[in-house]
Amino acid sequence: YSVMHRYAEAVRASDRALSLAPDLHLAAIRKARTYVLWHGQLDTLRAVLSRLPRDAELGALGTKALNMCSSCTGNGRPTACCGSL
Repeated sequence: YSVMHRYAEAVRASDRALSLAPDLHLAAIRKARTYVLWHGQLDTLRAVLSRLPRDAELGALGTKALNMCSSCTGNGRPTACCGSL
């Protein structure tokens, strides 16, 4: 749904997936990334990533560390943020 800019539906689909499998990290990341695309909000992505295990594998999205660096680019200081990983 996100690819088609149907963000509300993308969030609902992620919520549904999480209601069926609360530990599905990929669904939580996809939901958070939808908020980044939809509203430009990085706080949701950062909150989700902060709850994940450090070595969490996120399928095609890579690792937690990679996603943390991606979420830091919004603060204008990616090196400072990524350096702490």
